[in-house]
Amino acid sequence: MGRLQPTTAAGAAVLLAAAAGIGLVYYEGRTYDAEVARLIDRAKAEGFDVSYVESERTFLGRTFRLGLTEAGESLYWTGNTRFGWGAKSRLALDQTEGLGTLLAKAGVRGFEDELVLSWSPFGALRPVTWRGSAFAWHDESLGTTWSFGEQTISVSPAGDGAYPTIAYAFEGVRVKDTDVLEGAEERKVWTELGPVRLDYRGLADEGADMTLTIERAAVTDDFSAGKTTLAYRLERVKDKASTSEGQTGGGVLDTVESEPSYTENVMLTVEKPVVNGVANDRFSVRARLTGLTAGMIEEFAAIGTGVFLGGLTEQQLFTALGAVQNAFVTGGLAWELDECVLTRGDAAASLTGHLAYEAPDATTSGASPRLGAFQMSIPETFVQPDAVAAPLAQGAVKLVDGNLVSHFEIFADRITANGVLLESF
Repeated sequence: MGRLQPTTAAGAAVLLAAAAGIGLVYYEGRTYDAEVARLIDRAKAEGFDVSYVESERTFLGRTFRLGLTEAGESLYWTGNTRFGWGAKSRLALDQTEGLGTLLAKAGVRGFEDELVLSWSPFGALRPVTWRGSAFAWHDESLGTTWSFGEQTISVSPAGDGAYPTIAYAFEGVRVKDTDVLEGAEERKVWTELGPVRLDYRGLADEGADMTLTIERAAVTDDFSAGKTTLAYRLERVKDKASTSEGQTGGGVLDTVESEPSYTENVMLTVEKPVVNGVANDRFSVRARLTGLTAGMIEEFAAIGTGVFLGGLTEQQLFTALGAVQNAFVTGGLAWELDECVLTRGDAAASLTGHLAYEAPDATTSGASPRLGAFQMSIPETFVQPDAVAAPLAQGAVKLVDGNLVSHFEIFADRITANGVLLESF
């Protein structure tokens, strides 16, 4: 038997690699076709009419047009998919037909987008990315032009018990007059915001965290600020034992044995805020919502979605308010304001306190439940004298070492400040 020559071995390796590559591309093509069929069936099962038409179909890819229709309204995308060590699809909104035409009709100019989906050679979904170009929107009713910068959203798929992570980047927006007004030298700028960055990370049952950063904001001459950061974290604290035999009002807010408890932490910082021409150094807030359960989170999410979409009826609104009340009164929910501080030079105004249900003293006749208490301290130099003259005279506010201080208490039937009745119900 002859010895295998190096050139022969190299040639064989190339042929094997080529054959493997061809087989992989063939496998990717078949997997793609099966996945498209599965997704179309799923969309149809959810009530959509689906159109998927391929204008080009080759061994290495597909070129297609996708349409989704519901209740007579349609969206269309044009796209292509390429195979080879993983599949990659690129889709763009079709602005010539269906709802896509509304952009031009609304005055949007220059907008283009691209959605990129890719899979590993063996079908695992890689991070999904959407990119939107810079564009302008002309608001004829107000005579203004909104200039939007580029946007990018990247979503990493879930895996190993974790929810997807989301990263959003936005160059910003600028609003100014479309034309130079009479007597002005240039077009007035009304609003500037950005760049903006948002990062969200879900951790399945253990919690989630989010950070939103805005580098700069300005609204005419009334308000401006430097870097603004909003940080949010939902974390699992401990198991919560059942209360009231597992009932808190007959809804999804009912607690059950060993139900997990969560705490929401929110931190906000605003650097160099200027309000109505008054410059400040820093504004910061730290707050916590404790005693949350998974049921409460789902309930509040449903309420928030309904409010945002305008879909809550009057009865549903009352039900939602009742759910929130149950959460505080019998569910042990509490809101803690650990810090709210406005700094200006060496002086600082502050507000701290909490909202939590405290049952009345059973030995005191006519006692009312206490719902919360807050402590306020504001430097005298921060306010106009005539604005606090009446509260000072009443005793609702006291002057202590150059600071206006007050202790507020909120009861079910009244609000007091330094023991002085402010409001009764």
